[in-house]
Amino acid sequence: MSIADDLNKKGATPETILQVLDTTVFEASGDLSPDEMMSNLKAVVDDKADVDEALETLRKHPELLNEIALLWIAHAA
Repeated sequence: MSIADDLNKKGATPETILQVLDTTVFEASGDLSPDEMMSNLKAVVDDKADVDEALETLRKHPELLNEIALLWIAHAA
């Protein structure tokens, strides 16, 4: 059974899945603010425009956030 199947069986909504992602990302970052996380991310990439492009892609395709959340949860499980 996949993590998605297990979450569906438990009745997890997309909002619940995103809340799990949100909470665990903050915990994994040491409770950095979103601005601090973005600053840290941009400090370690070769091209800051790649980060902005990725964010724009996520804004245009919000369904990708759910896929990312499922991958994150599956990795953590």
